[in-house]
Amino acid sequence: MGRAEQWAPRWEGDRVELLVPPSEVVEALRELLALGVADVIVEEAGLDEAFLDLYRNGQAEGAAP
Repeated sequence: MGRAEQWAPRWEGDRVELLVPPSEVVEALRELLALGVADVIVEEAGLDEAFLDLYRNGQAEGAAP
């Protein structure tokens, strides 16, 4: 799936869920369309996902939890 691997893909049958940062949504949609995706739903991340993303980014930058 190319770059989509960095968007934490979660597979369920023929369905995949990606956690795409807001700044990369347009790029993600372009890549998905190039793959022939038939249906796309865009939802804002919930509070738990936003917190986990913040924590992951902090860990990647070496910040203390």
